[in-house]
Amino acid sequence: MMIMPHVMVHTPDVFINHGLISGIINNLLLALLFGLPFSLLQRKQDLTSAIIAHGVVVLIRFCAIGMVF
Repeated sequence: MMIMPHVMVHTPDVFINHGLISGIINNLLLALLFGLPFSLLQRKQDLTSAIIAHGVVVLIRFCAIGMVF
């Protein structure tokens, strides 16, 4: 339930720069690619493992493309 709001926090400029349809498609793809696996990881393991995996993904993204939320 909270995957979509969390994805929207990471991509606030997509709706403004690219429009509503592009923003919805982008958020759905990010939710499926990242949010769903993190949710499943949290259910199978625990919250800490999901937080660590999220931090690793954010660190890799930061190293690859810089400070983009």
